[in-house]
Amino acid sequence: MKKFLKISGIIIGSLILLYVVACLAGPSELKATRSITINAPASEVFVQVGDFSNWPKWSMWSQRDKNMQSTFEGDPMMVHHKWTWKSTEGNGTQEITSVILNKEIKSDLLFEGFEDANKSTFTFTESGVAADETVPCANCTTEVSWTMDFGKIPFPFRGMMLLFQGSVISDFEQGLANLKKVCEG
Repeated sequence: MKKFLKISGIIIGSLILLYVVACLAGPSELKATRSITINAPASEVFVQVGDFSNWPKWSMWSQRDKNMQSTFEGDPMMVHHKWTWKSTEGNGTQEITSVILNKEIKSDLLFEGFEDANKSTFTFTESGVAADETVPCANCTTEVSWTMDFGKIPFPFRGMMLLFQGSVISDFEQGLANLKKVCEG
């Protein structure tokens, strides 16, 4: 029995030491950005992002949980437009905090159980020129950049962030690819 306890203690101690090393190596702040070019005018892409009721069409989180319960408040594409959800992926809210029409949308993303909101920013950079400014540009493309600023990461969570960072980047890439399909569809 003493030998079992000693081996168990060594294993547990090694795992704790390994996690502390991972925390030392993990990021003290986390910010992720991904971009994609979409063959559509900025005004069309902007609507897909600025109206949270459109997110289930392209958001990877909505697609993972088909039973997600969502409610929407406020006017789409306006400050204070809000999405609240309950999901097996986690409950939370996202609220638009700043809008520059067809150029930028900033929002706060708050997951249940956390005190600080993550800061999300979408920027839309259109290329191409419409022959007539009163009609949308048929040949325009829009570069969409999605940035999430998770802010400062407390030391005990930095080890988990090493794994989480890759997952976030993968989710952003898949979400932007889905957004491209919706907008070009």
